[in-house]
Amino acid sequence: AARRYRTALAGLPAGTEAAPDPAADLDRALVSKALGLALLASADLSRDTQALDDAVTTLRDVVDRLDRKADGRTWSLAQYRLGQALYRQDLLTDDGDLLRDALNAFQAALTAIDRAKTPVLWADAKTGFARAAQIIGRESRNAEILERAVEACRAALEERNRERAPLPWAATQNNLGSALFLLAHIGGDMALLEDAAQAFTEARDLYQAMGAERQAAIAARNLARARGVPPEADGTGLTGDVASGPDGGQRGAGPAADGAEPKQRQPMWFELEDTAAPDVTRASGSPSPPSPDGAPPEGTP
Repeated sequence: AARRYRTALAGLPAGTEAAPDPAADLDRALVSKALGLALLASADLSRDTQALDDAVTTLRDVVDRLDRKADGRTWSLAQYRLGQALYRQDLLTDDGDLLRDALNAFQAALTAIDRAKTPVLWADAKTGFARAAQIIGRESRNAEILERAVEACRAALEERNRERAPLPWAATQNNLGSALFLLAHIGGDMALLEDAAQAFTEARDLYQAMGAERQAAIAARNLARARGVPPEADGTGLTGDVASGPDGGQRGAGPAADGAEPKQRQPMWFELEDTAAPDVTRASGSPSPPSPDGAPPEGTP
């Protein structure tokens, strides 16, 4: 698919500074958006890092070319997918700048998405924002950012309800539990631990009812940790493990984006979920208080 879009793009006319052609530029932006989405899908399926890099470059170009006011729906979708691609790049590189760019892309998408017309996309963008915000909040020990992650999860649950979208609902419950757990430790309100445990319980029970064994196990492990059960005691063998990125490598051990020495992040044991890429898991961990627990995510629908 990506090859076809590249061919189509090469055959399209383009305006110049001397003779701008808004219609041609819009056509190129639309084909480029399709190319970016194809590259992102290819990167998810094949763990192709070059396709992921190309997706980011292409989608950045698309949002620069499109007019937010005139092409709001296409622009917001491109921003959302750019956020996804940047988030996945961060999984591979631990580049905090990429994660902040992902957060900004999700925020930008939300400014243009019409919730009434596209509630699913709106909820997906809220979920993407919450995942990125959790990592940034954890690493900066910023309770305000974590509060925004909690708010975003709860907002997404207004559209991702249990009846209409059970699996996305459960994934968001799992991620809400992680955000609440982090906020409890970093913000100092330990009463939130019970809310975190409740969210993990909701996720586990739904997954079990639907026969989603892998996701149920993730939520069950998170629930055990939220209740203070050491990782050694729950049989997962995740003690001190770094989260796996989409290439099966270790979170925190990937090469830096500029080829510098890899950045080492603290181990993260909590596991968050992404209904868009259910096989790409990311774990985060819970140091004993007063140190906060980690809480990274997986991806978004």
